Amino acid sequence: MCSEQIIVRRDPASYAQFAAWLNEHGSLPITQDRWAFGGSDPSLQYASPAFYQVGDTVVPQFMAGLPLVLALGGWLGGTHGLLFMAPLLGACAVLSFGGLVARLVGPRWAPGGALLLALTLPMLWVSRSTFSELPALVLLLGGLALLYDVRKNGVPGSRAKAFLGGLTLGLILLARIDALRDLLPVVVFAGLLVARRRRTGYPLAAGLTVGAGAGLAEGFMFSKPYLDYLHASLDPLLALTVALIGATALMVALLRWRVTGPRLHRLGAAVARGRLPDAAAVLTVAVMAAFAVRPLVQTVRRVPANADDRLNAHFIEEVQRVNHMALDGARQYSELSLYWVVWYIGVPALLLATFGAALLGRRLLRGGAPNGSCRTP
Repeated sequence: MCSEQIIVRRDPASYAQFAAWLNEHGSLPITQDRWAFGGSDPSLQYASPAFYQVGDTVVPQFMAGLPLVLALGGWLGGTHGLLFMAPLLGACAVLSFGGLVARLVGPRWAPGGALLLALTLPMLWVSRSTFSELPALVLLLGGLALLYDVRKNGVPGSRAKAFLGGLTLGLILLARIDALRDLLPVVVFAGLLVARRRRTGYPLAAGLTVGAGAGLAEGFMFSKPYLDYLHASLDPLLALTVALIGATALMVALLRWRVTGPRLHRLGAAVARGRLPDAAAVLTVAVMAAFAVRPLVQTVRRVPANADDRLNAHFIEEVQRVNHMALDGARQYSELSLYWVVWYIGVPALLLATFGAALLGRRLLRGGAPNGSCRTP
């Protein structure tokens, strides 16, 4: 029952083997131990699925955040303890979600919200295996809860909580490098707090910088081959992040400058009274509609470019064969992402989330005030 989590075929076993090395040795890189094979030989290669050969070392795929957590279970209970960390992290994610529901909706709704998350198929599936989504969920939900706690001035320990909230959110990068896209709104939010001279602005920005810096440092120092593999999607994301940080810094400077600040505030009030908030709500619904029709206009494929890609293509073909589908290992099925969500949580939940996001976007542009004024929420 444990072999599929240990023998490297998909992501979970890759993380488990990564953690097993940290459990036994405590640090990277992984040595090749050529003596165990009778010495060096030109025909002997040390690369394998999810592990890269770099010079005289072996570099594991993926970020080190989850393996670091799994290694703790390995220290306590060996291989079974290492694997047991997955359901434990899943329970922590459910608990974090319950705490966030209590803050956003009310304490009496927290058990129901936690139960609904725990019963969704994605939560059940990732909680029984070693997926990086688990620590990412814990950090994301916990960080949002901390930010909610410091949304008002005068809260005891607000600066410390703001720093911890930013640190928690930034550390998601240590588990998943693609979490950069999830942190972009937090960058703007921190910039707005600094521009408004809120006491939590600088601590939030500092915590976010430290956490994200730690994740990026780990990625470029210890997981560089993995980042090179992702360059087609990671490079544009890094460029977008740098551009957004620069734009946010410019926004802060303009809002705090006495010449431009009042003008921008008046412009914001004009936007809140205009039609742009309504247009934003309509645009939100239109984006979801575009995802719904996406399969009619796009078929996502990725031509295998290396051994890992060819292995994945073979796996896709096997699944297609079992399900009596046309064989095409290059198919990615990403255009069906919205329909996966429907299958996981149902149409009612998706519609409620869509209209909730539309109303929230409208309210944010209105300034949070019922009368449409630009009052700070």
